[in-house]
Amino acid sequence: MMFIASAGVARGAQGQRQELRGTVRDSVSQLAIPGAVVTLLDSTAAPVGRTITNERGQFRFVLLANAVRRIRVVRLGFRPSDVRLTAATDLSNEIRISVVAIPLALQPVAVTASPRCPRRRDHTLALALLEQARAGLLATVVAPTDKPARMKRLRATRTKAGTSERIVHQRVKIDSIGKAFGSFGAARTAADFVRLGFMVDSGDGNVYFGPDAEVLLDDAFSSGYCFKLMPRERGRPNQVGLGFTAPDRKDGRVDVDGALWIDTVARALVDIAYQYVGMDDRMKPYRPGGQIFFRSMPNGVVLIDHWVIRVVGVEETAPHRLFGAETWGELAHASWPDSTRWDGTLGTLRLQLVTDDSLPAAGAVVRLEDTDYFGVADSTGRVEIVDLVPGPYKVAFVDPDLAALNVDAASPLEFVATRGTPFVSRLTVKSALEYADERCREGTKNVGRPEAAFQGNGYLLGRITDAKGEPIESALWSLSYRDFMGERQIFKDAEVGSDGIFQFCQLQRGSSVVVDVRAKGMRDASVSATLTRQPTIVTVQMKPRD
Repeated sequence: MMFIASAGVARGAQGQRQELRGTVRDSVSQLAIPGAVVTLLDSTAAPVGRTITNERGQFRFVLLANAVRRIRVVRLGFRPSDVRLTAATDLSNEIRISVVAIPLALQPVAVTASPRCPRRRDHTLALALLEQARAGLLATVVAPTDKPARMKRLRATRTKAGTSERIVHQRVKIDSIGKAFGSFGAARTAADFVRLGFMVDSGDGNVYFGPDAEVLLDDAFSSGYCFKLMPRERGRPNQVGLGFTAPDRKDGRVDVDGALWIDTVARALVDIAYQYVGMDDRMKPYRPGGQIFFRSMPNGVVLIDHWVIRVVGVEETAPHRLFGAETWGELAHASWPDSTRWDGTLGTLRLQLVTDDSLPAAGAVVRLEDTDYFGVADSTGRVEIVDLVPGPYKVAFVDPDLAALNVDAASPLEFVATRGTPFVSRLTVKSALEYADERCREGTKNVGRPEAAFQGNGYLLGRITDAKGEPIESALWSLSYRDFMGERQIFKDAEVGSDGIFQFCQLQRGSSVVVDVRAKGMRDASVSATLTRQPTIVTVQMKPRD
């Protein structure tokens, strides 16, 4: 059932500019329907505009031409509705559209399916559910352009222990932050997946893909895959599943068997779960596949809050040895101009950083190894790192004075981040002075005994690298003292460590020195420093000879 209220045309200063406003409501309860996709169609039934109704069921278009002839409304769990606009239609008042709720998968429709698919008893109902699912999938496709959000996304890669779920190693990157776009998208079109499958050999290894909402929405996918109703699952109350599978198998081709699950009470998408098929039988115990989780927002937007692709890796040194691996995506935060906001439930690290004498290590930098996560201690030594993807982490402490040398004074702290539960700990950290003192006690290779005039407690610490920041362990360095009388050499051609780091700890505080460096195949380099800090940090970057 639907009806249109009377109205007139609201014209702005630009002549043909019009505003079309409306509300979509349930035909029985008259409650507002958020998340309905409203499409404007021209005389050829081609779409000229799309939007999603907000939490009040409202939609709004600004029309630049008088080309709209129909309004089409689709929403998961409701019969599609069409409103015809005629020359006599008055648009000054709000257009009110009522939509009729229908039982999911019980409304027969005509949907194109692959002729290669076997006929099943649930064939008609499965295609009907596909048509309903498309309404929900369409909302996820329209949302990024109609209601773009500012998002922070995280991406993790994980290595598993054998076929177990234990994570051996995890890397995390902040994929994006503060930009307006969608939360996840497949890297190929539906037609490509139907034609080429879901895996490609890149030369450096196999690359696996996963289907997204746009892929399942595409006619190319529905015409190339077979659909069925999934059996009920105990862990999915009030959910109905639409299964999809490739109609035939080809050697060397990887396809997916999966299901799109829908909450029949909330009338909302839940997730897409799938498995890769057509792989080596040895890989089956690793359960290669993936999952995409949907989230419906109050403003009508349907987004993907996290996703995972599980694959199988092969040891480079032992090709017969396999291991489980994952690529994990997480939406940490999303916000919209209408003040709607989404915050994911992720992990948090809270540390109290102190020195050996239990004083707050203010300004100390903490980072998590192999990730983009880091934090700086405040004046009380407290540091908090948020939005942690669940999994294991190793804490590394970086003194601000050592950061220029790319040196971590690593701590033994390891922990596992869990959703919604902060990990709290106290950590004693090592300063740059302690780091330099330890290296000086270990000694410097091939450094002769300095003259008594230069003995003191001033520490010089430095690192020699190439243009890419890699250490030059074959470099030799010389040290000279500089004053108003000129330069006097303290020693010549000392070796550096394998990390490119050198140190000297018998200088007078406040003195000025010159470091000369040479290395095979590199231009000689020189740097001057005055020992005003303890320790004084220098870096030397060498360039290759022409």
